[in-house]
Amino acid sequence: MSRLGTIARRTFLVGSAALIGGTAFGWYLYRKPYPNPIEGQAGTALTPYVLIETGGVTIITPRAEMGQGVHTTLAALVAEELDLAWEDVRVMHGPAAKAYYNAAMLEDGVPFAPTDDSWMARTVRDAMQVPAKFLALQVTGGSTSIPDGFQKMRVAGAVARMALIGAAARRLGLDLAQLKTEAGAVIAPDGTRLPYTELAVEAAAVALPEEPTLRDRAGWKLLGKSLPRKDVPAKSTGTALFTQDLRLPGMKFATVRTNPRLGGPMVGFDAAAAETLPGVERIVALPDGVAVVATNTWLAIQAANAITFDWGAAPYPPLRPRSRRSLPPR
Repeated sequence: MSRLGTIARRTFLVGSAALIGGTAFGWYLYRKPYPNPIEGQAGTALTPYVLIETGGVTIITPRAEMGQGVHTTLAALVAEELDLAWEDVRVMHGPAAKAYYNAAMLEDGVPFAPTDDSWMARTVRDAMQVPAKFLALQVTGGSTSIPDGFQKMRVAGAVARMALIGAAARRLGLDLAQLKTEAGAVIAPDGTRLPYTELAVEAAAVALPEEPTLRDRAGWKLLGKSLPRKDVPAKSTGTALFTQDLRLPGMKFATVRTNPRLGGPMVGFDAAAAETLPGVERIVALPDGVAVVATNTWLAIQAANAITFDWGAAPYPPLRPRSRRSLPPR
């Protein structure tokens, strides 16, 4: 059978080649996976979760880190099975892509209690993975990141580890059972240590079993332990990138001022002073306020503060202060 046929037959994919010194490993539950969203990048791979480059291992986490620590936990699921030292793990947020759909979002919507582990409840939850894949919602929310990723992230790590062991066995002429892994390397009986980064290209061509063996809970080194969060250093040093840090060629910045009386209209406004400020490019009238477009955020805010407004009344009656009750005499 051709390699293409082999890939189509399996429920996981392993890249057939490493591009720009990188190879990635992943695992899918279905025979026709979505296109790899990171293909074409430096260290390009054919699967979406684990990227092995010449400089180290990067784990792709497909859920948004919003302070809940999900990048750390999802990365730990892969690192546990891949046998990586936590300090060596690098994390990259997965791009927007259908491959990162969240099946647990629909599973939580079934009419069964979360504690219901009956055959019927499990069957209906499993069935929800089919429409979830077609909807391809890459959603973070509802405490679904770990239920969705617990199995497939671990399998992604296990698949990669088995491929690396297979590559080392071929290179050294040894049986798989003679090799073990430790902290990002395959170890031979004589102590020879082959780092994952040296085995990536060869590992991409290794044939894999359809169901990789996952580590027993008793042997976990990372899961269930308190780990340093991967998002904290960048957030603590100011190097983390947020939406407001995005800069594109010719990008403009805007701010909005609206009627402070909720639902009230704007009768009129005077923007003469704001229009003279340097960097102000446009002032757009809205039904209940204005938007100021400028070359940077600070200028937009200063211009908005320089506008005088004639606000209309709110659609609700004004609030009347409560009468102060007299204190009883002592």
